[in-house]
Amino acid sequence: MSKFSQIDEKNFLESYAEYIVNVRPYFIKILCDKYKSTSDLDEKNQLFLLVFEQFFLFYETLEGFFRAVINRHSKPFLDSLVEDLNIQNIYEALKNKDDSQILSVLKINLDHFDKKTKNKIEERITHLAGLWRRGDFYKAMKNLIPLFNKIKHKLLVLRNENGIYQIILEDQQKPVEDFFEEYKDISNISNDNIDYFLDMAERIKCAIQDLIAIRLLEINEITK
Repeated sequence: MSKFSQIDEKNFLESYAEYIVNVRPYFIKILCDKYKSTSDLDEKNQLFLLVFEQFFLFYETLEGFFRAVINRHSKPFLDSLVEDLNIQNIYEALKNKDDSQILSVLKINLDHFDKKTKNKIEERITHLAGLWRRGDFYKAMKNLIPLFNKIKHKLLVLRNENGIYQIILEDQQKPVEDFFEEYKDISNISNDNIDYFLDMAERIKCAIQDLIAIRLLEINEITK
């Protein structure tokens, strides 16, 4: 029995894919544009904190939808969706897998779909998997999650004597990889780097819409 039994899953998914999924990319774009237009260091620092936080909140959303699709036959969709983030979940499930193997991971049975629908699903799976097969993207996410947690929980940030904003890290978190070090001092983020987060937000948006479309195709087939 779902904790969300009063919610119609199809209605939720349709409205999410059309409207709700746009909220964070829209907010991130506003913040990125403002970041690039200001020369005030403190304002740039503060805007970056917000961009960074919104991006990883959106990543949590993608991970949740991915997990919910995988578990949909054993657990109610929304119950699975609201579980806590597992940073390795998507990458470990998709790395080194071809399209047919990924169909198997997502437990999608194409036998009862017509040829046009089958092709549609396969195209969506290919699009989704393209991002998560990249080891460099997973490495970046893994390295940045500790920073995200410090912002998300209590905003643990120090403004030093040079006006640089630094995220407070435990001693054992200091000797980490170059990518992590590059983003530790927030003021080192350039205009080009800030656009990276906007680009990835758009990719995440498309991936969420693809996952929802896969589930809706299945629901519509079942309810015919």
